[in-house]
Amino acid sequence: SLEYLVSLSDVFRYILRSENKTLVTLREELEFLDTYRYMLAVKYGEKLKFDIRIDRKYLSYKVPVLSLLPVTENVTKHNEISTIYPMVINIFIGPDEETLVIKNRKREQLDEIHSEGLGLENLNTRFKLLMDKEIVINDTSSLFIVNLPLKDDNSLRGKQHNS
Repeated sequence: SLEYLVSLSDVFRYILRSENKTLVTLREELEFLDTYRYMLAVKYGEKLKFDIRIDRKYLSYKVPVLSLLPVTENVTKHNEISTIYPMVINIFIGPDEETLVIKNRKREQLDEIHSEGLGLENLNTRFKLLMDKEIVINDTSSLFIVNLPLKDDNSLRGKQHNS
């Protein structure tokens, strides 16, 4: 329970500090997700797993702060996660190398969950404001895929120096 409290305080600290930030590195977001994953593990145990495959060269790319939290919450809220139907959330860089892809197999909840759809809508608004790009959601009968645009500051600096 002490570890849980430490993780909870780390999550709150990151959220509070995020008020002063707009964009953070993918490394920071993944470190936050790692802390949040511990809290989810307390609730779901081995029934919820993350398969994160991101080459280190992308860790300096930028995303709006708290980008992964609403997508992860969406998965846990709208899917059955049980021993019979464990959930795996896949996180990887898209083939275009300009998006972060979060993908899961859909397992419909037996109980109907009321949702306003504001979490992902708010996330998309932040991407439009901070990066002038929109998230792309592909919601099929079996898969839920969210593509988050990435900003590569290194390529921008290279272009500015060449001008």
